[in-house]
Amino acid sequence: MKRSNFFYFLGGALLVAFFLIEPAAAQRRNAFGIGAMIGGPSGLSLKKWTSNSTAIDGGAAWSIGKDPGIQVHADYLFHRSDFEGLIEDRSFAYYGIGGRMKWGEEDARIGVRIPLGVAYHFPDAPLDAFFEVVPVFDFLPESQLVINLSIGMRYYFQSLNPPKRR
Repeated sequence: MKRSNFFYFLGGALLVAFFLIEPAAAQRRNAFGIGAMIGGPSGLSLKKWTSNSTAIDGGAAWSIGKDPGIQVHADYLFHRSDFEGLIEDRSFAYYGIGGRMKWGEEDARIGVRIPLGVAYHFPDAPLDAFFEVVPVFDFLPESQLVINLSIGMRYYFQSLNPPKRR
């Protein structure tokens, strides 16, 4: 393995591990979800809530077609449910910032992600469904802008329901 590929791999592993660090002030009962996403890219999707309105998500996925390769990413997300048409504590618009590493046929790339999406938490099941559009600004080995689109679903091992208001 080339020395530079080793460092790319190490950086990607650190990005994925970043979202696994347990936050001290989780209010959504440390809800952790795992599921799948399809689109560009397709693969594993993970999410850990850090409060009622913030979360860290990540993925390990692959792309086929024009720009094939394997990608790992992690993002810090902010959620809002106060937009018209969203159901309080069930549907959210979200935005955030993160990073990605992608290993293609010819080179490895590192970039910044800016995810924009919507998510819906099912009322009677520990599931959420999401759709996101993610501009990715790759800066290594050269600058380029790409757009990732994904739709997916995750199963949560703890409740997604927020604490009851008193």
